[in-house]
Amino acid sequence: MAQQATEKAVKALAQNLSATLWGHSIREMLKALKENCGVSVSEEMIDGARKLDRYYIIARYPNGFDTGVPHDYFGDKDSEDAIGSAKILIQWCNSLETR
Repeated sequence: MAQQATEKAVKALAQNLSATLWGHSIREMLKALKENCGVSVSEEMIDGARKLDRYYIIARYPNGFDTGVPHDYFGDKDSEDAIGSAKILIQWCNSLETR
């Protein structure tokens, strides 16, 4: 959910900047915003995006791993890290949208 929420926030920012982003990789979307819209993207944002991108498929789908379910592979620390990265990125998106 943290990955999805952040993906939607980044896409909303892009729309606010009259840009369109496709795909699900937050890291790639941030790179596109930097290259195509001149948005300043820090390494902290890229690192947070990279962390969240890891959760796109394997954490959401029951067949993401050979055996077991995603719950077997992710714990509280993983959730806290993902939510922390999402908060930083979503706040960053909100700060740019209000300009």
